Amino acid sequence: EIGEEKQDVLKRATEACMEFFEKSEEEKKKFETMEKRIGGSRHWELGYHNTLVRQHFVCFADDDGKDSKHSWPSDHFQTEFFKAAAVYHDICMDLFKIVHPTKTVHREKQVSIMETFFYPNKKEVFSILPNCPPHVDPGYFSLEVCPDTAGLEVFDPKQEKWVCIDELYRPGMDVIIMVGCKTENATLGQIPSCRHRVIKKTKPRISLLYELISIDG
Repeated sequence: EIGEEKQDVLKRATEACMEFFEKSEEEKKKFETMEKRIGGSRHWELGYHNTLVRQHFVCFADDDGKDSKHSWPSDHFQTEFFKAAAVYHDICMDLFKIVHPTKTVHREKQVSIMETFFYPNKKEVFSILPNCPPHVDPGYFSLEVCPDTAGLEVFDPKQEKWVCIDELYRPGMDVIIMVGCKTENATLGQIPSCRHRVIKKTKPRISLLYELISIDG
């Protein structure tokens, strides 16, 4: 639980993202981009993207979008997006101090991603394509405020089964934290990375995520 003030920030950002996703595809395509940047050994395609199973908007979260070449749906969208990124960043730094007490994070060298996903959960592709296949994130931590529609599953190695984790938490009130590969490597496997996926549900799902990828550029 993160408190009402931060909950409100994440709620407003989610609502701003939903307003964008509710626009026509013609309108949203204006924010597609071929811009790619390297962050933590990965190439990231920034801006808006659409596939059969999900829509996606992504940006680097460390410069408030000022250095980005892609355009923004609105000033309101950009403002709320980065207010939410600031909330997630503070949580990440608290986590980092606990897990990596000997490491120092220099904000100017930090690389992080802020992104939002919209899963329409369309019946016509319900049984064909996964919303998001199993994977682990490459960075230190990935954070997601618990959404209204469940669908995020994590693999429990002890029980050897998938668990729908966001059904265990309160939508809009709790933040789900997933460990990435860099934390697993930095702790020599003491804190393993979280294998996760997003499954189909009967209702549309929107999520707001932040990923701390690198602390040294």
